[in-house]
Amino acid sequence: MIVRKDVIPMKKEFSLWTPVKTEQYEGGFSVSVWGRTYEFNNSFLPTRITTAERSVLYSPVELNAEFGEITGQWHDFWYLVTEETEESVTVLVSANCENLIANATVTIEFDGFVKVELRLLSHGTFGYGAIGTKARLTGLSMSVKVASDSSSLFHYWPNAKNSIAVGTTVINAGATETVTFPFKPYLWTGWEDGGLGLFLGESEKGFELDDPDRCIVVEKGADFTDITLNFIDHMPIDWQGKGEDRWYETLNPLFFTFGFQATPVKAMPEEREDYYKRMHAIWVGTPENHRHPRHGELYEIDYAEQCAAAGTKWLILHEEWTVIQNYGRPQDEEKFKKFVEKCHNLGMKVMVYFGYEYASLVPEFSRNAEDYLVKTVNGSYAGGWQRTPYQRDFITCYQGGYSEEMIKRVEHVMDDYGVDGIYTDGTFVPWECANENHGCGWRDAQGELQISYPILAVREHVKKLYTTI
Repeated sequence: MIVRKDVIPMKKEFSLWTPVKTEQYEGGFSVSVWGRTYEFNNSFLPTRITTAERSVLYSPVELNAEFGEITGQWHDFWYLVTEETEESVTVLVSANCENLIANATVTIEFDGFVKVELRLLSHGTFGYGAIGTKARLTGLSMSVKVASDSSSLFHYWPNAKNSIAVGTTVINAGATETVTFPFKPYLWTGWEDGGLGLFLGESEKGFELDDPDRCIVVEKGADFTDITLNFIDHMPIDWQGKGEDRWYETLNPLFFTFGFQATPVKAMPEEREDYYKRMHAIWVGTPENHRHPRHGELYEIDYAEQCAAAGTKWLILHEEWTVIQNYGRPQDEEKFKKFVEKCHNLGMKVMVYFGYEYASLVPEFSRNAEDYLVKTVNGSYAGGWQRTPYQRDFITCYQGGYSEEMIKRVEHVMDDYGVDGIYTDGTFVPWECANENHGCGWRDAQGELQISYPILAVREHVKKLYTTI
């Protein structure tokens, strides 16, 4: 067994998590993060996942490749750790199955997110190791079997057309029921204290299915829940009608990116859970308990004193604290600074709202809208909340440049106004987007524009936001 010691330390901002620890051994490797361990034994997919002191997989995750009547078997695995820090580790994997080559980049981060970037290529008829077989791939699927005692609950996202809207479908109604879905970017199954999240990709790009409504098949059995993700169910269109793979006529690779994340990601201290409940109870209080500013002008010292006298520890100022939605600009900056200072003198902290929209009243809106905003497949902006001073506020996409813009505004508000925290609304939602200007969306075989879900961009945005705050 080889244990690498020469790793780059974790950034101080992430010190609340434990460092990533990697062990390499003959035939595979394992990676441990806070509360969880992922093992890869002769596979580029997890063969064992431990979380909350449970081994949640009933059997190793499988990538099933079909070649006509032949079911392929993966072999000749090769591994190389190419980058390792206390925040993440990246491992290259190569394997072979019939005439198919698999190359994968597996990255495991400190929060337990496992990203697999998979490339599948047909063997050639020349070069080292070429086998020259004419058998072609006709089906590809991934099977994730989760032990029944770790799979009493089930969730998928999005569960309604409007992304974060609450759905009404109840799953796991029967012990042996089979449920099918079209493509969903995220599934989770587990129990009250833990589980396994499956990131199934940011879009259906690369999927080729005769029945798209059976992209995901979930079968609840007595011993395990079998979650099958179907990638293709026929020979890839781009490979059809072509002869042997030669140096002058190669078959283009197939690309798929997906991932896993065991939960819980981190334990919540008991006192913080209790604090959250008490804060939430105040937040959903009766209307007369709330004070609504208009045009970002209401910062009353006497009201702050009343809150402090009642035992308030945090004041949360919702969206109207700023005259421009999510821009962090009160009507009277000096008055606002005095209000924050007074709250601090009274023993309270101040948290301000930052949401998921970009306002038409922002000075640079005309220059940035096409890059910053979510677009539908029809080219329309999404959202459009209206408020005063009169403006329309459209949903942003963190695949574009708005991520850096928002973080700069947050830095300004915290540094110049002295606020203590940010209440983020919708920041963690990878809104469906088809804005090709910043890399979202994709074109199907007919050239039609389709949506994608920028999950990876949201992850990077939230990490940068976390280190900023």
